[in-house]
Amino acid sequence: FPAHVYRRDSELQMEWGKSGAAASLGFDAETDIYKPYDSILNAKFTVDNIDYQRQSNNEITDVVSGISLDLKETGSSSFKVDSDFEKVQKDIEEIISTFNTLASDMSTKSKYDLNTGEKGILFGETAVLRIDDDIKSLFTQKINTGSSITTMYDLGLETKDDGSLSINTKTLQKAFSSNPDDVIKFFTGDAEKGTDGFADILYDKMSDYTGAKGLMTSEIESAQTRINKMDTEIQEDTKRLDQRYEALTKQFVKLDSYMSQMKSQSSFLDMMFNTEKKD
Repeated sequence: FPAHVYRRDSELQMEWGKSGAAASLGFDAETDIYKPYDSILNAKFTVDNIDYQRQSNNEITDVVSGISLDLKETGSSSFKVDSDFEKVQKDIEEIISTFNTLASDMSTKSKYDLNTGEKGILFGETAVLRIDDDIKSLFTQKINTGSSITTMYDLGLETKDDGSLSINTKTLQKAFSSNPDDVIKFFTGDAEKGTDGFADILYDKMSDYTGAKGLMTSEIESAQTRINKMDTEIQEDTKRLDQRYEALTKQFVKLDSYMSQMKSQSSFLDMMFNTEKKD
């Protein structure tokens, strides 16, 4: 059947001529103009009383967070999204465990043994050791996101006698089951009010340490500069030692030659004296 399609800006114009194809395919006129945001070619659906249109029926991921929608046929359907407490608990425990590992490692590498005089590799590196205190203070600081949860202590954070951190899973589960939205807001913040959540603050803090211009990057570059300087000094000292060795070697060869001459002359003189005595 004769049909012509024209694209003009954001519109699609279709001319069907005099055939009956337009009506057969569900179009209302022989010449129609369609717009992507309001077209009978779009998939139209409603979620939580909000109308949506998408150009594809499959893998619609921008409506319900974490859910992919596939529209198979007309009709209605219902689904329930439950919070995954176990994943949240696992993620929080992993953060706490990572901090404890970092704190323990830094403590071990910053020690000084009075008996042996042995120093840890981070001994005296105050800038790096400050990371431990900064992160620990972040776990305990109050974050006002408008929710009932303002600190990690509200989620069951506990400090042990050795300074390490732990999470009380019963307190965490109680907070999550009774105030899931507040838990989410505590971590993600409130975009409308422009307040950052714990996750945002932790990310920014770690970026200050490990980013391109962060503390750790600066310390690594500074250490590398010192290493390069030491390598240069070693090479220069080695070169000077090689030159000194070469000079001493030449002197030794001359001295050895001189000693050989002296020995030869001594033997000659001994022989002369012995000959004269015989005469």
